[in-house]
Amino acid sequence: MPPSMSVFPRKIALEPLAQDDFAPFGTVIENPTHIQDGTIQLPANAVYANQGTAIKVLDVTQMINYYNEARSQVPGKAVMNMFICSPRKLRSKQSLSESVFVGSSTQTITDDEGYFDVNIVERHPYTSQTFIPVGLDKNDASTCYLVIVAPTRETSSTEQPDAANFLERARESLSQFGSALTTTTAAPATQTPSNRKGSGPPDLTNIRAFIARGNQAVTYAAGTWHAPMVVLGTKSVDFVVVQFANGIGEEDCQEMEIVPIADETEGLAVTIDKSALEDGRNFKARL
Repeated sequence: MPPSMSVFPRKIALEPLAQDDFAPFGTVIENPTHIQDGTIQLPANAVYANQGTAIKVLDVTQMINYYNEARSQVPGKAVMNMFICSPRKLRSKQSLSESVFVGSSTQTITDDEGYFDVNIVERHPYTSQTFIPVGLDKNDASTCYLVIVAPTRETSSTEQPDAANFLERARESLSQFGSALTTTTAAPATQTPSNRKGSGPPDLTNIRAFIARGNQAVTYAAGTWHAPMVVLGTKSVDFVVVQFANGIGEEDCQEMEIVPIADETEGLAVTIDKSALEDGRNFKARL
């Protein structure tokens, strides 16, 4: 079983997926060209190709392989998988007025739709991971997907996000903030320094959530805590997923369950206004 964190009920407003906002967690991949005065404007990293019939945009994301730093020393290899993701069911709720966090400010909203409960996050400590939707048009208002991410709580700069020290570092970090961590196993911590994301648990006080369109792919940077893929709407979405892997479970993927704190029935939940699915240009989904 993965370790778990106990949290108080919390709702945070969802943001449209844009590179500037998502930069701490990875990369948004989308067509960067635009038309001005009838002429296609190219970004600095784009060139014409294929006898002028195509535009090639260079280095749209970084594929990172840190498996040479893993405890096992088993090398990672590039893998390309497909995930066929069905729409998630929402927990229904009655209409009410409530406050949600939007960055550092608070807004009052009225919601009459449903919740998506965030009950687990995961990270891939030694590899980036790119999700590329297939066959989902940007103007398809019936289906979209959520990107839910959290920073890593800071630990010593000498710590590594390897399987051996993950649980111990999670306990130490959470004890400083009064959060609960429960698990059935533990392991000692020994590793060499790294400039990658640390070995701590997710910082759920700074969790963020984004809504993505069909013309956007996303790369999670190595070690980024994120929720499994969440499709909303009426149709399944096929994702081609590109990453590295070495076949050792705890080096390929580490999970953290999120549960309500004692005496509470709700924890973290994405609040969904279903009218967001009816207008692909003006999403109103909220966490």
